[in-house]
Amino acid sequence: MYKKFLPYREWIALQHSECKAEQSGNFNIKMEFIDRDLNISETKEIKLNVLKPWYLRTNIALPLYGGALILLLTTIYSLFKYLRKRRHVEYLKKKEIQRQYDEMEEEISGKVWW
Repeated sequence: MYKKFLPYREWIALQHSECKAEQSGNFNIKMEFIDRDLNISETKEIKLNVLKPWYLRTNIALPLYGGALILLLTTIYSLFKYLRKRRHVEYLKKKEIQRQYDEMEEEISGKVWW
């Protein structure tokens, strides 16, 4: 068990404690521990370095979000390139069909039917 230093110095019996830091930075926490025989330890000062969440830290977020943006832009570019190529292929197919049809028309019109 340990106690948290509250303004009125009330003992809080906790085995585990969690807190949400509103801001990042270096913090000092003073704690006293009590054992099962009710012996109180001397006050210990613990230094904590609270970091921002991983998605807000620039050394992680910039490469991650930058990579995701590059991947997204590359995907969009590739999609438009594919669609343009597909339209071109359809155009060539229609052109080839029209050419074959014109050849058949010439062949038929060139023959004499008696």
